[in-house]
Amino acid sequence: MVHIYTFCDKTLVGKKDNSSAKFLCENLYKMNFRIDEVCTYCNSYDFSTINFRNKDIYFLLMQKSNATLNSYLAQLTNSELVENELLKQTVHTYHRNNNLPIDKSCELEWVIPKVCAPITNPNGKTQGFVAKLNECEIFVLPSDYEQLKRIYFDCLLEHLENNFNSEYKSETYKVFGLTEANLYEVLKDKIKNKDKVSISIFSRGLNNDVVIKSRDGNEHFDKYRQEIFNILEKYIYSVQDLSLIDNLSKVINDSNVNISFAGDMSIVQLISQINKNCLLIQHCDIMLDKTSKINYGINQNIISQYGEYSAEVAYNLAVLSLQKHSSDIALVSIVDKNEKRGTAYIAIGNSTKIDIYKNLFIGTEQEIDNNIAQTALFYLNKKLALKDFQTIK
Repeated sequence: MVHIYTFCDKTLVGKKDNSSAKFLCENLYKMNFRIDEVCTYCNSYDFSTINFRNKDIYFLLMQKSNATLNSYLAQLTNSELVENELLKQTVHTYHRNNNLPIDKSCELEWVIPKVCAPITNPNGKTQGFVAKLNECEIFVLPSDYEQLKRIYFDCLLEHLENNFNSEYKSETYKVFGLTEANLYEVLKDKIKNKDKVSISIFSRGLNNDVVIKSRDGNEHFDKYRQEIFNILEKYIYSVQDLSLIDNLSKVINDSNVNISFAGDMSIVQLISQINKNCLLIQHCDIMLDKTSKINYGINQNIISQYGEYSAEVAYNLAVLSLQKHSSDIALVSIVDKNEKRGTAYIAIGNSTKIDIYKNLFIGTEQEIDNNIAQTALFYLNKKLALKDFQTIK
């Protein structure tokens, strides 16, 4: 059984939105682990009250390394606290690459119990390690979502697959464009089955995971997997467990295409998400009105207001972007906002064909921009995956 404890500031205790714990729950469920506890505690928690049960797995998610916890784990494992050279080197490299000073508090990141194995985190200040207590494993990891996500896929996934055998098999479909309620409605006949095939939905707004799972040897598993794929094929952007942006990275690298971006302020949200994933944006034309401010920190070209918001404007911007930058593909996003409603025009195409998608979004300005960015990523993923452009290299 798995226990997930998050340790954070008092102001965060009790908050429902714990993306890191949710991320672990979803991914461990897909690996068929049984989740026994998910709790959030204050940093000043008395760690000695944790009852580390034999054969169970514990994930302790920390905002920053905790000397009290490290000392307690050293005591439990009958070892001493020592400097771990691999963690020390990782911390120094991270601070040097980000022009950050190393002070006395940084030492906590590399002083761990001698018998513990380090888990390096090149993408953040907080490092990790794993302690073994008889047949119990205790993972001490950063609580930051992005850092935890990278550690999980880079370090933990292979370890868990190799050390914890499963009697189950599963398939994950990454789906975009349907709400959780919509998915339950279209899959209700499959979810309520007597064939011992479990269908679960993990929702993040319009971006969802559909997980099909059964015991190994269940003769009905492949039939359900194929039938659900047929039902959702229009909305599936990946059958690998990758996010929209991670899947786009893979597709772009595999296709070796040059993509240019253009649009109004809504394109900035999309560019920021792509930049976080370390993809190089070579060309971006941002259409500004008179009230807009310029401070995006991206490789951008500023162009003037291009006309009223319409499918025609989106099309013309795509043509302009393709001609101006000699790119393989252009992606354009513009949105006409009115109070809490936004009508978006997303254009994707090349010199042979440009498709225009019109979408209506409801919510705050930030929610509308985020949903538009996610929708544009989905369309681009589908187009690239289906090789829908004749001039792709």
